[in-house]
Amino acid sequence: MFGLGQEVLGNGINGQAINSLQDWDNFAKAVQVSSYQTDHDGMTGVAAIRKESLEPTLRAVVAQSDTFTFFKGLKRQPVTSAVHEWMVQLSRGGQVDGMNIGELGEIQFDVGDYRRKVERLKLFATGAKISDFANVQSLEGESLRARENENAMVRIANAVERSLFVSDERYSPNKVNGFKAQVRNFEGGRNIINLNGSSDVDDLVQTIFHIKADVRQEGNYGDVTDTYVDAATQNALDQKLMPQYRVQLDNNPTSLQYGAPVGAIKTSYGNLKLNHTIWNDSAANTQPTIVKNRGRVPDKVPGQPTVTVTPVASAPGSADGWTAERAGEYWYAVSLVDADGREGLPSVLQSGTVAEGGALRVSGNAAFSAVTATGGRIYRSRKDRDTMPELKDLRLSGEFAVESDGSFEYVDVNQRIPGSSSVPVMNLKPDSIQWLQLRPAMQFPLFATNQLIHPWAVALYGTLQLGQPQHHYLIDGFVPESSPWQPFK
Repeated sequence: MFGLGQEVLGNGINGQAINSLQDWDNFAKAVQVSSYQTDHDGMTGVAAIRKESLEPTLRAVVAQSDTFTFFKGLKRQPVTSAVHEWMVQLSRGGQVDGMNIGELGEIQFDVGDYRRKVERLKLFATGAKISDFANVQSLEGESLRARENENAMVRIANAVERSLFVSDERYSPNKVNGFKAQVRNFEGGRNIINLNGSSDVDDLVQTIFHIKADVRQEGNYGDVTDTYVDAATQNALDQKLMPQYRVQLDNNPTSLQYGAPVGAIKTSYGNLKLNHTIWNDSAANTQPTIVKNRGRVPDKVPGQPTVTVTPVASAPGSADGWTAERAGEYWYAVSLVDADGREGLPSVLQSGTVAEGGALRVSGNAAFSAVTATGGRIYRSRKDRDTMPELKDLRLSGEFAVESDGSFEYVDVNQRIPGSSSVPVMNLKPDSIQWLQLRPAMQFPLFATNQLIHPWAVALYGTLQLGQPQHHYLIDGFVPESSPWQPFK
């Protein structure tokens, strides 16, 4: 494209070599990674024309990866404050059966039902660095700095996607409240439906039908459009969903048969689209973090706690949670988390035997550590193991907040069945749910102190907003038959 250098660069820079979009792209990459004649404080030299925003990189990472399905589907809403307030209208007011009066009767005055909502935007950040030697090298024709920028954005995107589903500031105050936490906080968790370990696909589908009908009732006036399922739940639907509930794909009648892929569930009130996710809770991703990270633990994490497991005769909910076929011996491990959500080493495994209608109390104390524990995660084995299980054989069974003195207690009544899948059912319309973002994803230059390195940080400010929380539901406690990890077998 002749003249591109003149148009883009103006008269102040020699653009004779810029004759195509590819030339410009190569120049932009060189500017991005160069430290030649740069004064970061004064923003002179190359830094004066360097693109500091990484938002295009973030968008590219999300758009090119099939794993960031939730984040990709949300509308981005720019905001101007780290504390975002809005109002939710839950009703028009009055009673639909009470609008009539006598000829001289008293007129009743009503107003709509409004609720004030507040969300705090949280900071997602990660550091990146390369050595001075690596700064002048390339990897498959790409500079290592550009590659590390992409790696940093993938780390941020991973954290955002996972947080959108399961993050909870009750246990780690610096984290956002994800979908599950916000649904739980709405009117005492009225929109959470627990299947209590059912593997019956028809139970799951009938629950979805109930949700589709309920969200249209007075006081809701909405719809649900999408759900996010893990691989085991998707496989269960593929194999067991009845043909009359399937949506024909690509005008192919065989897509209505058992075993065919299910892309949506048909109801009388419209279809519910299925989206795949690897980030929501399921048997595949609720192992202890040290297992998922292949033995790697960050340098600064809470210490290893001491734990005891004690049988309890009864507790609220224990009669439904611990039935005769579920009673038996279970092994537990506890890991503590800090305010940022980083998880430390699990405790030594402890076992306990629960009777029908009973419960198990998991209690302990945080170890002395330079990092303060704000919460913790409980991991549980399957029923009646012949030998003490390994950490990889445990799944997340509960979370708790740590008291100010470092103590904690959790009574397990099977309120969260380890290895079960959570199925969020939501309205993805922008007025109902969106991503609030304070500014574009940015890179922030850092400075080396006693090493020949080029360090920088990548940061993103944002949070999830359920603008109309009555339009969102969570189905908990579904255990797909095809899951390799069965909690009671």
